[in-house]
Amino acid sequence: MPRSRAATSLACAVLVAACTVLSEPPAPQRASLDRHACQDPDFTPLLPADEFQPGQKPILAGGTIATGDLLISLWLYCDPSLSSDDPNGPEFSEVRYLGFRSEWQYWGRPIDHMSRTVLTVNGEEMSSSGAGPGVEPGEINMHTGEIRTPSQSLAGAAQASLPVDFLVTISAGEPLAAAVLRVTFESGPDGLHLASAELKEAEPLSE
Repeated sequence: MPRSRAATSLACAVLVAACTVLSEPPAPQRASLDRHACQDPDFTPLLPADEFQPGQKPILAGGTIATGDLLISLWLYCDPSLSSDDPNGPEFSEVRYLGFRSEWQYWGRPIDHMSRTVLTVNGEEMSSSGAGPGVEPGEINMHTGEIRTPSQSLAGAAQASLPVDFLVTISAGEPLAAAVLRVTFESGPDGLHLASAELKEAEPLSE
């Protein structure tokens, strides 16, 4: 006995729904740094301590570069406290156990304008801060902590072994200087580990 048109349509709808469900990509896994990524602190350079991060952390990548009247330091570091799965929690980082430090020191003539520091990850703004009222010779500015971007661009690029650019731009009325730390990661059985890293001068972002 032939099936009705309604029954045939219902069967097709069920099949389409089933195929749609099966074709959906699996949810991305939580990105974590390999627990062996940072060696024993006795043999690994340590992040300089500051008042906000009193405990010294092992440096994974980065360094210091002179550009214009500024010394700019960018570092990725290992921090076991950054382990939360709650994206709104204080100990959440896009890649578990991975933190970021940006630091600059100015050695030019005094500037009347307030300084502004912008940090981006693959073009997405991670943080923006100002200090002032002016910029004096010897002034130091730093940012230390977890890594968060609007679309988790770090985690996505790291898991796909694509380059990740950590860019800092310093301005005071006009752009002063910028530096970029470009890194790539590879996935292993215990998580991500660093594959390459390069720190270099960069074009400042325009205000």
